[in-house]
Amino acid sequence: MGGLYSLAVLFAGVTSKSTAIQEKNVRSKEGKEFLIREQIGWAYIGKDYPQEIRVPIEPGKTAYAPGNYDIDPSCIYPDRFGKLHLGRLRLCPMGR
Repeated sequence: MGGLYSLAVLFAGVTSKSTAIQEKNVRSKEGKEFLIREQIGWAYIGKDYPQEIRVPIEPGKTAYAPGNYDIDPSCIYPDRFGKLHLGRLRLCPMGR
């Protein structure tokens, strides 16, 4: 349980203030084009002020509604060496 507590202190939550999605077309090294969709959020990570972050929005999904969110636990996993990693960021309503 100590590890979960430490993670909670490190990353206390994310706030969405707008439903605006920023989109940009990019081209891979192989020449394939794809669309990146992001929403601006604010992460509370134990500093004096929240930090602006970009939250990826999956294709076909709508923006997160304004409000407070936690990181979806399915995004956090140990790698094959036991180091903690954060996969593609997804959010869930705070307290769920």
